[in-house]
Amino acid sequence: MILTLLNILAVLLVLTIILIIALLCWLLFTLIRPAVEKKQAGSMPIPGTDGTTSLAESDISMLADILSSVNESLRKKISRLYRQQRLYQELVQSSNSIILRLDRQGKILFINQYGLDFFGFTSDDLIGQSLLGTILPKRRHPQKIVAGLMEKILRNPARFKSCIQTNLRKDGSRAKVQWSNKIITGEDGSFLELLCVGIDITALNRAEDRLEEKERLYQALFESSHDAHFLFKNWRYMDSNKAGLKLLDCTDKEELVGLPSDAFAPEIQPDGTPTLQKIREIKEQAFAGETVTCEWYVRSRKGTVRLTEANVHCVPTAEGKILHVSMKDMTTEKQLEEELRQSQKMEAIGTMAGGIAHDFNNILTAIMGYTDLALMKVKKSSPVADALHQVLIASHRASELVRQILTFSSKEDQAKQAVQISLIIREAVQMLRSSAPKTVKIRQDITSTSLVLANPTQIHQLIVNLCTNSLHAMKEHGGTLTVSLQDISYAPKKNTGGGPDLPPGKYVRLVVRDTGHGMSPKVIKKIFDPYFTTKGYGKGTGLGLAVVHGILQSHGAGIKVRSKQGRGTIFIIYFPVAPSMAGHVPAKKKNTDSPDIEGGSRASILFADDEQAIRNLVKTYLGKYGYRLTTCKNGEEAWKIFSSNPQQWDLVVTDQNMPKMTGMDLIDKIRGIRTDIPIILATGYSENISAHDFVSLNISAMLRKPTPMNKLVEYIQKTLKEPS
Repeated sequence: MILTLLNILAVLLVLTIILIIALLCWLLFTLIRPAVEKKQAGSMPIPGTDGTTSLAESDISMLADILSSVNESLRKKISRLYRQQRLYQELVQSSNSIILRLDRQGKILFINQYGLDFFGFTSDDLIGQSLLGTILPKRRHPQKIVAGLMEKILRNPARFKSCIQTNLRKDGSRAKVQWSNKIITGEDGSFLELLCVGIDITALNRAEDRLEEKERLYQALFESSHDAHFLFKNWRYMDSNKAGLKLLDCTDKEELVGLPSDAFAPEIQPDGTPTLQKIREIKEQAFAGETVTCEWYVRSRKGTVRLTEANVHCVPTAEGKILHVSMKDMTTEKQLEEELRQSQKMEAIGTMAGGIAHDFNNILTAIMGYTDLALMKVKKSSPVADALHQVLIASHRASELVRQILTFSSKEDQAKQAVQISLIIREAVQMLRSSAPKTVKIRQDITSTSLVLANPTQIHQLIVNLCTNSLHAMKEHGGTLTVSLQDISYAPKKNTGGGPDLPPGKYVRLVVRDTGHGMSPKVIKKIFDPYFTTKGYGKGTGLGLAVVHGILQSHGAGIKVRSKQGRGTIFIIYFPVAPSMAGHVPAKKKNTDSPDIEGGSRASILFADDEQAIRNLVKTYLGKYGYRLTTCKNGEEAWKIFSSNPQQWDLVVTDQNMPKMTGMDLIDKIRGIRTDIPIILATGYSENISAHDFVSLNISAMLRKPTPMNKLVEYIQKTLKEPS
C-alpha cells in the first residue's frame, strides 16, 4: 500500500514540475518575443521592468536566474523523491511479511522477495498469474471464483479485512498464513488494486494445536481420574472433576464454584487441628513451593464424612497462584485396615482364650471330680450333699462360660444343627450384662422351646451384634434393652406389608427392642449395607448389621425393622422352626449320679495329664472302681512307660495339651506298635484335631474338659465294653 501511494505521489510531482517548467517557458517567450520582433521590424518598443518601453539585459539575466533556481529546486525534490522511493522499495523487499498486489481478476501484480522465498517461486512464475493454481489450490472455473471473491470483498471490506488461509508452496507443502487485506481506490472511488500483507503462522498454529492437544489430554486425565481433583484460587473452589463432584455429593460444578475451601469439611481434621488453622498451614507450605500431603476429612452435601489422603501443590499462573488439590478416598481402606486389626485382635484373644480354657478346665475338672468324691462319702439327705450339689452346679455354669468364650473367639465353630436357640440367647444376654452401661436396664422374656436349624456360633454373634447396636444407641442417655423369644405361627397378611416376606408356618420370633435415639427412614434403608455407620470415622466398622443380615440369609430367616427418631428401635427376626421339631420339649437330663461301683474291673489304664490335681483325682476316683491306674505328667513319660511293655495296657487316656509331647503325638507313636488298644483323648478345645486325624489314629472317644468323673467312668466302661 505504501509503495503504491509513493508511486502515485511521484507521478503527480513529476507532472507538477513539468507544468511549472512549461509556464515559465511560456512567460519567458512572452517577454522576449516583442524585443525580437522589434529588432526584426525596427520600430516596436518592448516594455521594461522599470516602466520604460525597452527590455534591459538585467531583466533577462534575472529571469534566467529564476529559471535556474527553479530547475535546481525541482531536481533536488525529484532526487529526494527517488531516494525515498528506493528506500521504501528496500523496506518492502526486505520485510519479513508477504506483500502482494492483486488486480480485480485476482492476478498478481506484485510480490516482494520474502513472498517469493516463502512460496518458493520466481517473479516470472507469479507476476500476471492468478492466485488459484499458484499459491492457492487449483479449482474449476477459477475466473468465476475469483470474480465472486472480489465482489464480496468490495461489498464488505470489513469482513475480509483479516483472514487465515492455507496456502500452497511450489513444492506442494502447505502453510498457514494470516492475511491483512486493503482495497486501494482511485479519487473517484473506483477499484485500483487489492493490497495483501501476509504473516506465516504455521509454527504458531502447530504450537496452538499442540497446546490444544495437551489441554485435551490434561482434561481427559483430570476428568477420568478415580481420585478427586480440585482447583482453588484465593482458597475458593474454582474447578472439580467428576470424582470430586461424586465425593462431595454434588451433581454440577456450579454447586461448588466460588465456595470457600472449608465449605465441605468438618470443624476438626484427623490430626485434631481445627480446619481453618489447617488450611492456613497448608497454604503457607504450598505457597513456599512444597507439596503438602496430609489426611483430610471431607463432609459431603448429604453430611457423610469421608477420610481422604490429600496432596496439595501450588501452580503459578498469569492470573495468580492456583492450588491444585488431589484427594484419594481412604475411608474403605481404613475401615478394612481396622477390620483386619480387629480380626487379628480377635485371633489373639482366641489364642489366649484357648490357653486360658485349658488351664481353667483343668481347675474345673479337679473341682468337679473332688466334689463327686465328696458326694460319694456323704448321705444324699445330708445338708453337705446339697452344698456339694451347688458346687457342681456352679462348676457346670463355669464350664458353660468357658464354652461361650471359646465360641465368641471362634475357637469352636459348628455347622447348622437343630438347636434350642433360647439357650444360646440366654447365655449371650447374660454375657452382655457385664459390659452394658449402668444406665441401661436389660430385660428378657424368653419362652421358646422349639428347635431351629442353625449354627450356634452365628446365632450367638447375631444376638451380640444386635444388642451391642442397641446399647450404643442408649449410651448417652440410658434406657431399656428388651430381648424376647417366643414360638409363633406366622401367616403373612395381604396388602399390609407389615411383615417379612416369609411363607406361613411355625417360627421362633426374636425381638430386640431399645429406647435409644432411633433412626430416620433414610438411615433404615442403609443399615444393612457393608461399611455403613452413623458412629463416625474410627468409632465403628459398619459391619455389625451387615453380618447380621448375612447370617439371617444363610438361615432362611426374615427381619423387620421399626424405628422412630427419639423413640427407639425394634428388630423383629423370624427363624423357621426345624422340620418335625415344632413344639419340641427338651428331654429331661440323664441321671448324673455316679455309676455303680459294684462289679469293678481289673483293667490296666495308662493316664497322662500335666495337672497333678487331676492325676490324683482320677487315680483316687477310678481306684474305687477297681481299675489299675498308672499316671504320667506328660506325653514323653507316658511313651517311655508304654513302650517298655505295650501288651501290659488295656486302655490309654491322654490329655491333648501337654509339655514335651502332645496327646496326638503320643497316640501316633502308640499306633506304631499297637493298633488294637483303645484310646480316649481329652481336650479343652479341638481346633487342631481334624476328622481325618480322629479316624486315621483310630481314637475310640474324645472327652471335652472339664470332664465329670462319672462321665469319664461311663466312657471307660463303653470303650472297654464293660457293663455299666
